[in-house]
Amino acid sequence: MNRDEFKIILLGDTHVDKTSIAIRQSENFFSHSSKPTIGANQLISKVKVNNREIELVLWDTAGQEEFNALIPMYLRNSSCAIIVCAANNQQTIYNIPKWYTMLEEMTVTPPCIVAINKVDLLADQVQDVENIRQKLENRYKNIIFVSALTGYNIGLLFDTVAQNCLMEKVPDTSEFAVMQSQKRNSCC
Repeated sequence: MNRDEFKIILLGDTHVDKTSIAIRQSENFFSHSSKPTIGANQLISKVKVNNREIELVLWDTAGQEEFNALIPMYLRNSSCAIIVCAANNQQTIYNIPKWYTMLEEMTVTPPCIVAINKVDLLADQVQDVENIRQKLENRYKNIIFVSALTGYNIGLLFDTVAQNCLMEKVPDTSEFAVMQSQKRNSCC
């Protein structure tokens, strides 16, 4: 990837609308008929940060349990991860630590943002958002509430992703592994 191109991986349970978030960002469109992702899909999004155009390669991963073994492969060389859960589904919120643990097991852990999707479906939006925030804010630094359906905060989410990518430039782990191997094999 070139200097201003970053690999972004979207993680999370099935039916949290990771695909819808990626499509909303890349095409500014919401599809009511998206099908579950098999493996992973890629979309491209361009974001401007400090008058600089950044290309985000969005990796939309499958949330079904049978595809979890593939996640570490998709995570390799990612610049940022977005863990997506659904505001109207408590189980997806409880599963955030599972996805976060997968990130922490990487040789180089990319920055992570938690995206709480489907805020448009909350009955008492203000109170429900505050309750979710209180549950998560002690563990996760970046939490953004979004709606792929309405587009609410999707721009903010990906602007934050792009800023994190520029600040944290994660090294290519394949190069890192080669450098580490060369260090071990040198005599001096």
